[in-house]
Amino acid sequence: MAFLCALKGGILMMKIGVIIWASYFSNMLKSKKQLSDVEIKLHTLKDLEEEAVKQDMLHYLEHEADVALIYVPTIDVWDEIAPFLLQLKEKKPVLCWGSDPSYLIYCSASVSELNMVQQYVSFGGLDNMINLFKYLKHQ
Repeated sequence: MAFLCALKGGILMMKIGVIIWASYFSNMLKSKKQLSDVEIKLHTLKDLEEEAVKQDMLHYLEHEADVALIYVPTIDVWDEIAPFLLQLKEKKPVLCWGSDPSYLIYCSASVSELNMVQQYVSFGGLDNMINLFKYLKHQ
């Protein structure tokens, strides 16, 4: 999977849009502050229940992000964003996973790439989140 990155101030900058459970949010937010060459727009699943936030995030994923990283929710908002992700994966890399293997239809990454992402997220901790974003940048 090849990601396209933008040049910003002479630095190759990758933009990553993340929708994830709140339990992972804190370490992802901290990792964002330690990575100067990665822009991360991050929202919890609960955030997306607010229409303005959801629309802003979907716009970012479609028009600005180089890659989308989505932990599939089991909440009502999923039914609203699922069709969007099916279209998005045709345009850019989408790494999408959850508790049901059927969620792989929303993913444009290989199984091995998705497995690596899932491991970083599942193991948690600040170092794993930093390494997750470094991994994505170098794919």
